[in-house]
Amino acid sequence: MISKFNLPNKLTLIRIILTPILILLMLFKYGFNHSILITILLHILVVLLFATIALTDFFDGYIARRDNLVTNFGKLFDPIADKVFVFSVLIVLAKYNVFSIWLVLILLAREFVVMAIRMLILENGGDVVPASPIAKLKTATQMGALLFALIFPFGNFVNSVILLPSVIFSIISMLEYYEMVKKYLMEDM
Repeated sequence: MISKFNLPNKLTLIRIILTPILILLMLFKYGFNHSILITILLHILVVLLFATIALTDFFDGYIARRDNLVTNFGKLFDPIADKVFVFSVLIVLAKYNVFSIWLVLILLAREFVVMAIRMLILENGGDVVPASPIAKLKTATQMGALLFALIFPFGNFVNSVILLPSVIFSIISMLEYYEMVKKYLMEDM
């Protein structure tokens, strides 16, 4: 039996614990005026913490698959930790006009639609739907755009343009999931 407290699950728990700390640092960074020293320190802390959390996201899944350490805990909490992490960061950045709120809303809507589709497939006896290559591209471009915006605070327009590929991949992958559920439901009729 695989322990619930294996390395991939510990990495997921670390991500769950570090995400609120990152969000508090971001709110403090963007929400108040600071001396140049404090601003630089907060900037470095936010970027390093974001990169650390993003790496735990990559390594927990990689190690779980490589070492055959996949658990129900990981299957449940890894995607939850991912969504809370990414969307907390996106919402804070949209609040402080780093990204267009419309792009963030499109990304949020896609996640809710895909979650609903996955639940519909599961409720009808289907298997857990793995992320498609396009969905993985969406995640990679999203993480890249977030990291870029945190490192180089160019402003709404430039950062939103950099987020645009992620939005496009989000829409394409949502359509893939829609086609999958449509085909799946047609087979049942």
